[in-house]
Amino acid sequence: NGNPIGFQGVTRDINNQKKIETELRESEERYRLILDNSLDAVLLTSPDGSVYSANKAACEMFGMTEEEICSAGRNGLVDLDDPNLPKFSEERKQTGKAKGELRFKRKNGTIFPADISSALFTNSKGEMRNSLIIRDISERKKVENEIKRKVDELERFNRLMVGREIKMTELKKEVNDLLGKLNLPVKYRLPEE
Repeated sequence: NGNPIGFQGVTRDINNQKKIETELRESEERYRLILDNSLDAVLLTSPDGSVYSANKAACEMFGMTEEEICSAGRNGLVDLDDPNLPKFSEERKQTGKAKGELRFKRKNGTIFPADISSALFTNSKGEMRNSLIIRDISERKKVENEIKRKVDELERFNRLMVGREIKMTELKKEVNDLLGKLNLPVKYRLPEE
């Protein structure tokens, strides 16, 4: 007659599911915090040069938004004229990973040197992906070049001074020899040979 005489229900304990969801959220947050707070640029790419994500440090380093980095792809970020690029790419292709130094380009067109580590992997969907960690070494290179310049200058000065010392010793010896020919006492003490 349309009057309920009882009810039926199904209950399930979803505590386990809720616990797994919470752990997954915490894990995702932990990795996001690591990436967002990294001082180095971190990119997720594929071997064909597509870029899928970039962290905050990458955006700052390249002077681009994450969308611009993804749109630019590898060819828009790497200095394609870098002579180290073919060797680096071949090593990663052969071994699945590579470390080295490459040149990159910022949105404003400036080229900068960077240490890079790259590793290929297969994601859960069976797709080949690549993680890139990029560290701008512009300041280090500037200091290295200044050290090299100073060392070169020091070596030039040293050659000049050593040459000068040798010449002075030779002249002193010649003066002493001439004085000896005149039976006069030597004027200069020379180091023992």
